Amino acid sequence: MSANKTEGFSTGKTIAISVLIIAAALLFSLLIFSTEPEAQREGATNRTAMLVQTEAVAVGDFKPIITAMGTVMAAKEIDLQARVNGAVIKTSTQFIPGQIIQQDEMILQIDAADYETQKQQAMSELAQARADLQIEMGEQMAAKRDFDRLNRAVDETQKSLILRKPQLANAQARVQSAQAALTQAELNLQRTEIKAPFSAQILSTSVNIGSQVNSGDDLAELIGVETFWVEATVGVNQLAWIDSQQNAPAVKVVDDLAWPKDQYRMGELLSVVGEVDAATRMPRVLIVVDDPLALTDDDIPALTLGAYVLVHIPAKELQNVARIEREYVRKKDTLWLMIDKKLHIKELDVIYRDNQHVYARNDDFVGKQMVITDLSRVAEGAALRLNQP
Repeated sequence: MSANKTEGFSTGKTIAISVLIIAAALLFSLLIFSTEPEAQREGATNRTAMLVQTEAVAVGDFKPIITAMGTVMAAKEIDLQARVNGAVIKTSTQFIPGQIIQQDEMILQIDAADYETQKQQAMSELAQARADLQIEMGEQMAAKRDFDRLNRAVDETQKSLILRKPQLANAQARVQSAQAALTQAELNLQRTEIKAPFSAQILSTSVNIGSQVNSGDDLAELIGVETFWVEATVGVNQLAWIDSQQNAPAVKVVDDLAWPKDQYRMGELLSVVGEVDAATRMPRVLIVVDDPLALTDDDIPALTLGAYVLVHIPAKELQNVARIEREYVRKKDTLWLMIDKKLHIKELDVIYRDNQHVYARNDDFVGKQMVITDLSRVAEGAALRLNQP
């Protein structure tokens, strides 16, 4: 009987303690929910606002840049040819592929001995023809005196024969022929010395000392070093934006493969070619670059003939537009703006795009801040808060 009383008392005690614990837990939970401060709820709202960085939208007048690929080509290129026959007896020390020859500098010499002899012979024949003309003129005077003494009427044909007019014309013709022969001999003699027609780089040579050449044979291939051209192809839609009316727009030329980073050359837009490229079916433009081999300035890079380069051509000026980096233009040409700490999705009216920027009509972008942070949740009116540095 005593044992049963003790067991019942222990069970009742356990139940009472359990009830007290449950009651205390319920009371504590009720206390927490009923006493949560309003400040904590506001903090929870702030934590849901997305943290972003912004940047002011650039508004003003801008010149977009048309970027195109082009090929470096020689503005002047010739195959130097012999104009007389003979053996090559001398060449310039610069007569080597890659070397520079200045304008009027001797490139090579053809044996001139035969042409010296021809000149002397032509001079002798001219002197003889002139002497014959002088003699004939004396005969003319004598014939005229005889005709005057004759004092007889004759027809014009007889008079011409009596006055030796055919003989005089013949003598004059021989003088002219001899003079022409001398001039040709002098030209041939001059042509034995081959000179550079312009300041040039030698690309290749076809002869050497001892070579026998004939008129018309190739001697060397030359390119002018004063200017190179860059022939570039542009999109059909870009052609209208090229400001070809401007006086020689400055063009930036870059060879990413050959030049160190940030090095470039400046050229000028020479012309818009009036036909499309046969391979690409795209319009072509020509850019001219002075001193392409950097012969007068060691601090600038040299262009390489045939190289594939980038050209950056300034387009026509766009006035009162918004300029936005391409990376900040979102899907379907939209821009994210932060207005009153909320996300506003603005559709852009795009005017032009270049490699770096998108240009849109200025629909009240002045003073507006664009969101440059990528967002995981994009919805009109979503709460934003600025990421202060």
